[in-house]
Amino acid sequence: DLGGGGDGGKGQMGKQEVLLRDALGESESDSEGGSEEEEEEEALVTEEGEASWSGRGVMDLEITQEQEEEELALEEEMRRKEGDYARQLFSLREEEAKIILEPLRAELTEALVRMGADREEAAMAAQVQSSFGDEWRVMVSSLEDQIEMRGPNVCNMLSRDRSLLLLRPERLVRFVQYMRELGFGNKALRYVLGRRPSLLSLPLYGGDGEGVSKTIAALGQCGLSRRQLLVLVTTNPGVLAVPPNKVGVLGDILRGEGLPRGDVASVLRRAPWALLYDAKEEVGPVLECLRSIGIQDMSNVVKAYPGVFGLDPDEQILRVCGVLLECEVGTDSIPKMIQSCPAILSVPVEEHLLPLVDYFQAELGLRLREIGKMLRAYPATLLLSLERDIRPTEIFLRDVGIKNVGRVVTLSPSILTFDVATQLVPKMRFLDKVGLTSYDMANFPQVFSYPLDRVIRPRLLFLVYLRLPTISKPLKHILAPTDLDFCNVTLDGVSVASYEKFVATLPPIELPKPPKSSKKPPLPGKPALTREENEKVMLRVKGDARLVDYKQLQAVLLKKRREKKERQQKGREFFDLESSQWVYEGEGTFPPKGPVMQSERPNRGAGSGSDPPEERVQL
Repeated sequence: DLGGGGDGGKGQMGKQEVLLRDALGESESDSEGGSEEEEEEEALVTEEGEASWSGRGVMDLEITQEQEEEELALEEEMRRKEGDYARQLFSLREEEAKIILEPLRAELTEALVRMGADREEAAMAAQVQSSFGDEWRVMVSSLEDQIEMRGPNVCNMLSRDRSLLLLRPERLVRFVQYMRELGFGNKALRYVLGRRPSLLSLPLYGGDGEGVSKTIAALGQCGLSRRQLLVLVTTNPGVLAVPPNKVGVLGDILRGEGLPRGDVASVLRRAPWALLYDAKEEVGPVLECLRSIGIQDMSNVVKAYPGVFGLDPDEQILRVCGVLLECEVGTDSIPKMIQSCPAILSVPVEEHLLPLVDYFQAELGLRLREIGKMLRAYPATLLLSLERDIRPTEIFLRDVGIKNVGRVVTLSPSILTFDVATQLVPKMRFLDKVGLTSYDMANFPQVFSYPLDRVIRPRLLFLVYLRLPTISKPLKHILAPTDLDFCNVTLDGVSVASYEKFVATLPPIELPKPPKSSKKPPLPGKPALTREENEKVMLRVKGDARLVDYKQLQAVLLKKRREKKERQQKGREFFDLESSQWVYEGEGTFPPKGPVMQSERPNRGAGSGSDPPEERVQL
């Protein structure tokens, strides 16, 4: 209220007038009549001003909304026109491809078929080509002339690199000549270029520290011999695409940590993808973190597990050490565990390590101190799978009558690594056969770590031969470290020669073969790179990825072939030894029967008693 009057309701303007009159010495009565008129005029003017201001604000707001609506409509129209333009441009490019590219693709398909490729595969490789150089025909023929590359191999190259047909054939000739000087034959070159055709796009003798030749020279300075270099490049062609300075910096860092040139070469041969890590931003912090833990000799850790370079120091390495500290593993024992089994640093904490510790506590009843003792004795326990390795062993031990499984696992952690069906059960059956019980096995669970054919079986059978009860001697003493200790200490001076003579009379034993190890390398922890890059880092030194267009065409082709195969008759024919007959089992009848064919002429011998003449069947 800018014009309010009165004693209690005077506005700001009224107060200012009173103060001004006091300052001038005027009385309130002298100016009372005039002030009332002035206040009314000021109030009227103020009200009109407020109305006009509020009217302008509403009008401006309405105009702004209209402008926004017009702008939105204009943007929508522009997007529609851009979409129409993009569709028209796409259709024009398709027409251009049909006019220009289709004849070239058809010609390329025929050329690949003449070189021995399957027509469908050749058509897919040609379909993904979006550009052809002036000398693409010479390039295709040069691949066959230079390194005897056949059609399927050329299709493989075209499915990985679109720029191959844009290159000049001289690049291929120079590359082949240089690699032959290093000892590469045609077979190795076919594999290298088949998996990594983009190598032809790299400079061979480049400047500014680049080029394939300089990368090979840098690898030689890291200690790789020519033979080792040949094997490395053949199996991992992508190492030739690594910049030479990156190879040199990694080699200098490893040699600075005390690794001789031979060990540096060994690391690169076992883990060539380590060249892809940034030596200063990723390798350096990892080595600094390991030193802070207390590891002084880096050579054993790096040689045994080069994948340590891909781990995040804070989120992975230090977190694993933190869990070990919670399990009451001393700070002086953690470096020893890492040096004996460096792969434990890569165990995922949330997905594997913490659930494993919880399992040992909840299911086996172990305390943290006992878990720490077990891990110090056998650090590789952290690499075992809970469902594939640990839980089946626990079920086996409970089934044979051992109640305190936690104690057995603590005394002999390596028992968790044995296959139940082919290693633990045969030993258990033999021990039960000679009179031992689960009580004996629980007292000395290390018995499962001894070989059955060379130690357990001959020594227990020798006790039976001497007419001694197998339970008369502690199992720990029966499985003494050497035969001399077994004869002199356990059996109180029995001749070693007599024992060896008895062992020679035993018939051989045939043990079941354990299954091939299906254990995958430990899952990488949180890497220094992103998780997606870390998962693909090993493949980046192998070969170029196939083009997306080719993968889509290949998926369609495989689907058609699968549907065609499903439409065909299913079954098999085999010779049954019991019945001495060929037997067919499956859908339908075999041999398959077609429609009845009518003979071209009637059987003239029918009903005459004479032999029927030959019939010609009209197909």
